[in-house]
Amino acid sequence: IGKKAIIMKKINTSCPLLASCSAFIFLLINYCSPVLSFSALAQCQHPYQQLPSPSETSNPHIQFAKNKGQWPAQVHYSLKMANTRLFFEGNTITYLLANSADMDSLHQRHHSAKPYKGQQFVRYHAYKLQLLNTTPSTKTNIEGSCLHPFWQNFYLGNNPKNWAAKVPLFAELNYTNIYQNIDMRWYASNDEDQLKYDFIVHPGGNTDVIQLQFSGLNNIRINQQGHLELQTSLGKITETAPYVYQYCNGKMNQVACQYALTNNKVVQFVFPDGYDKTQTLFIDPDRKSTRLN
Repeated sequence: IGKKAIIMKKINTSCPLLASCSAFIFLLINYCSPVLSFSALAQCQHPYQQLPSPSETSNPHIQFAKNKGQWPAQVHYSLKMANTRLFFEGNTITYLLANSADMDSLHQRHHSAKPYKGQQFVRYHAYKLQLLNTTPSTKTNIEGSCLHPFWQNFYLGNNPKNWAAKVPLFAELNYTNIYQNIDMRWYASNDEDQLKYDFIVHPGGNTDVIQLQFSGLNNIRINQQGHLELQTSLGKITETAPYVYQYCNGKMNQVACQYALTNNKVVQFVFPDGYDKTQTLFIDPDRKSTRLN
């Protein structure tokens, strides 16, 4: 069983979710399974027949962990990627970004043969993405798919009530009916570790109701290339102009789509040429970030 060392992180943030936790987080993660190839993924299927199967696209490094009591109750799943952790809380996603240089320094000091003195601080930035106008939570199903053949144990602090064992990990996270006749899918492909999300608009769904409101950012804007730029205290995150398409008679047709930013900083998707509302529509932005220093 491989074990990661205990890491102490001091958090300075006004994020309500994080404020509900202790100022210090003691996290010990165990990968509890026999030695497995990272390419070994359980066979699974998603309901979108026109997309590649999850077994072809799933990234083993993407691990959506189910909440079994190790996080506050509003969290359904959480994902740790590099120096970022995401908390999926119904119609809200909280991003916790760590300073890359601070994390590198922490890693080097931890693995140094020489003992070190003094405190090590890690700078963070937290912000939220809220999906406005969503259907009631009782009608939205949030479930992981493509179960990994390994799991994690979480030991948070000294209170066993905050511990969780054999937490299942998934390669994809699906919001079914997040809007009426609209689903949302989170994943990453094998050839990249960048997190992606899609909106799948079924016939009868209305793209006008999809509204994304960000809070906690230093700035948000649409640049000259049509990309959405999210500025944090640690760096810039870019969501590229959405790639949108539909299938007609087995052929994929691209659909023109642009971001729109309202006066109150709400992001929407605009279709200047319209689209075929009798066919399923796939909205696929790409997410890229600079090194967060």
